[in-house]
Amino acid sequence: MKGWLLFPSILIVSATLIGCRPKDRDVLVAYVEGDVFLPDLRARPWRIGDSASCYLASGTSVKPDKRGDLLLCGEQTQAACSQTWLRDDVRSQLYANAESFPVKFRSAGRDRGRYRGPVWTCKRTSETISVNRDVLLHGAPMSSSSTRQWNGLLRAIFPTRVHLLK
Repeated sequence: MKGWLLFPSILIVSATLIGCRPKDRDVLVAYVEGDVFLPDLRARPWRIGDSASCYLASGTSVKPDKRGDLLLCGEQTQAACSQTWLRDDVRSQLYANAESFPVKFRSAGRDRGRYRGPVWTCKRTSETISVNRDVLLHGAPMSSSSTRQWNGLLRAIFPTRVHLLK
């Protein structure tokens, strides 16, 4: 009887962890600093190895324009995006300071609630932006031992494709 419960449980847990993650692709990444209300926004240096909280503009109530989707990284960038419905000059500065990067989505992200898209912890690498999930359930941070355990379980189920990074 236990075997019948184990397999469906593993499927449910793995489907929850993997979810419907966005496809890996080149995305305009905005990471800015400056005054949101003047506006005086400029590209913020993002050093290799540094992490920031990010979400896609297409997941917000303020949709991107014809220039394409933006990965909005950092609190100041996200605050600026919230002003774009009111001010087109802020939107123009976000696009002007955005840089195209290959982005690797490793998870479906963490849910931020209704009408708000998922959020990820993104890490700048030498060639890409690596998008990782930093929590598992109910917003509880994962310890490194928990991450190793989940990685081991996921590798056992899906040996080549799934990694839960921290």
